[in-house]
Amino acid sequence: MPDTALTRTYDWDFFIAYASQDRGVAEELYNHLSRKARVFLDRVSIKAGTDWDLELAKAQRAARITTPIISRHFEAAYYLREEITLAIALARHAPGEHSVVPLYLEPENEMLVKPYGLNNKQAIWVFNCGGVEGATKELLSLYRLLIANPTPVEWPEPRPTTHYLHQFPRGPRVPSHLVKRALIEAYASTIPASRAALVLDEAVATRLEADPYDPQVTYVKHAHVLPPETVAPITYWLTVFTEACLQGPRMLAALLSVVDDSQFSPDAKESRRRLLDQLRTSL
Repeated sequence: MPDTALTRTYDWDFFIAYASQDRGVAEELYNHLSRKARVFLDRVSIKAGTDWDLELAKAQRAARITTPIISRHFEAAYYLREEITLAIALARHAPGEHSVVPLYLEPENEMLVKPYGLNNKQAIWVFNCGGVEGATKELLSLYRLLIANPTPVEWPEPRPTTHYLHQFPRGPRVPSHLVKRALIEAYASTIPASRAALVLDEAVATRLEADPYDPQVTYVKHAHVLPPETVAPITYWLTVFTEACLQGPRMLAALLSVVDDSQFSPDAKESRRRLLDQLRTSL
């Protein structure tokens, strides 16, 4: 019987993701880790003159572990949020190919809200392990365990490529008038502002999970919408849906798929159903 375990080669052992306010910690972690492993840190690893966004995404997809540095600054750090979301999508796409090991700078009892997808991830708390140097030792220990005991990813032949979102075309852009007001109002009235950004994270992760290694994949970025706590809910979701339409049917379908519509009005439920049907066909 042929060996169907998925094998990959990696350009990097660790990809460090961080908020700009935590740059000093990121650089300290890089200095310690890079003595023992191949470490990607944007300020060190990206050459001048290259496309910053594309190089970041390319490097993260070619890394074995994403290590996001989490502090009280993460909520406003748009690039960090996107890198965490991509890491979660890569890990969900094929467990064993990509791992996520967050590094928390705050004491555990002070981290009231964790970033999307990290609640169940094995984490390292800098406060409890002797600073960044101690955290480095724990990261390297975890890495050695991954190398020694890799999780096999078994696929029947050929490797499946289907995903729920693959029933929808990548493009073109979706005319915004297809998204009915009742549907946007349903999102605004049933999703608390404190959860709105997490719902968008889940939608983006779902979109990325469908095409995780496509460097051209497009999705809604937090930087393109105002923080949900600063605007009226209807304004936030109107902007999110407008941006999702610009990114094509798969992104819009992802946004429609991550919310339970049991609390929606009958009009909103019907609008959601019709819109999904429209997205499956040429627009």
